[in-house]
Amino acid sequence: GAGLLAFLLSLFIKEEKRTIAAPPAKELLSFSFNRRTLVFSVCSLLLQLLSLSTALSFTSDYAVQIGGDTTQVGIASLCYIVACVLGSLFAGSKFVQTLSRKRLYPLLFCIPTLYCLALPFTGNILVLYVLQACFGFSCTALLAPFMSEAVYAVPQHARATAMGLYQGIYGLGMTVGPMIMGAVSGAAGLRVGYFVMAGFGVLGVALTAYAFSD
Repeated sequence: GAGLLAFLLSLFIKEEKRTIAAPPAKELLSFSFNRRTLVFSVCSLLLQLLSLSTALSFTSDYAVQIGGDTTQVGIASLCYIVACVLGSLFAGSKFVQTLSRKRLYPLLFCIPTLYCLALPFTGNILVLYVLQACFGFSCTALLAPFMSEAVYAVPQHARATAMGLYQGIYGLGMTVGPMIMGAVSGAAGLRVGYFVMAGFGVLGVALTAYAFSD
C-alpha cells in the first residue's frame, strides 16, 4: 500500500529544468593536459607497470623457481594484499599530512625499485614474503595520493576530463608492463626481466621528484 501511494505521488513531481552551458572542449583539454596532471599520470602508469609485471604476476613464477609450493605462493600473494590495506590506511592517515610529500613520494617509490633489484637474489621464501609486503604497502600508499595530486590544480568543472585522462594513461601500465616483462623474461630470463623493471622504477623515482620541482 505504501509503495503504491509513493508511486502515485511521484507522478505529480515536476522536475525543474536547468540549462547548464557546457565548457568548450578546448578549455577542458587545456586544464587536463597540464604538467601536474600528466606527470602524476605517468607516475601512476609506472607504478601499475611495476606491480602488474612483478608482484601480481611473475613473482609467483619466481616463488616456484626457488622451491615454493602452491600454499607458499598463495601466502606471498596474501602478504601483498594485506600490505595494500595497510598502505591505504597509511595514505589516509593524519600522520601523512605532517610529512613532506616532496620527500615521501620518491622515498615510497624507491621500495618497488629496490624490490625489483633484490628479488632476483632472493632464495628464501620468507624473504620473498617480506618483499611482497613492502611492495604492496608502497603501491597503495602512492596510488591514491597520485590520483589526488593529478587533479589537484584542475578546476572542478574540468576534473572529470582530467580524471579520464589520468585513468587512460595509468591503465596503459597494466597492459604494457606484463607484455614487456614477458618478452624480456622469455628472451633473457626472469632475473633480467626484474632488472629491466627496476629501470622503470628508477624512472618513477626521478619523475616523482620532478613533479614537485619548481
